[in-house]
Amino acid sequence: MKLSAKRIAFILAIYFAGYVYLYQLVLGEYIYEHLGRFWYFTADYIAYPAFMILLIIAGGRWLYEQWDIFTGSLFRNIFSALKTVFLLYAVNILLSLALLPFGLEEAENQVNNDLYMQNALPAFLIGSIIFAPFAEEIVFRGCLCSSFGRKHFSAGALLSASVFGFMHISASLLAGNYINAMYFIVYASLGLVLALPQRKTGTVFTGVCAHMIYNLTAVLLSL
Repeated sequence: MKLSAKRIAFILAIYFAGYVYLYQLVLGEYIYEHLGRFWYFTADYIAYPAFMILLIIAGGRWLYEQWDIFTGSLFRNIFSALKTVFLLYAVNILLSLALLPFGLEEAENQVNNDLYMQNALPAFLIGSIIFAPFAEEIVFRGCLCSSFGRKHFSAGALLSASVFGFMHISASLLAGNYINAMYFIVYASLGLVLALPQRKTGTVFTGVCAHMIYNLTAVLLSL
């Protein structure tokens, strides 16, 4: 079963208009300004499950079928996810080393994550290990890559990876630190790698699993 255009639009609206724009706007302009830091971080405990439920509803039967495919060959798909994690680390390390001569500062995306982790570790763990892998794989690989790559996988993979990369350097662009936009190369490449398990196994949940393991191990290594 393929996602219909209406469901794709619904999922993209939930994520980009709902979570990325409106929720972050309310979080920064109202909750933080009027309710303070405690409620700023506490709001995520409500937002993460709420947006996950909305995405599950939007995905409908397609998402359930994707889950059935994943669990139907569980060990093979988990093994594929583990191979993807290894490749993600290899690509990240190699490209980070390639960017060393440019003397880049730590990416704003990572700086924000470190700050979040220091101030609200439980919420950060839920967001980075559960919500982000689930939502991002559904949106970028499930919607963008699959939909625009039905005839040519490479086209869908490149599109989804480009949007994925842009989303992860947006903090640098907003901060005016344009040299750090070079991290786009790293994030977009990771997005390309994450497109591979879905193509190989036929289910977006292999990528979700790989993304979760990658983020979990990255968090553990940073502690």
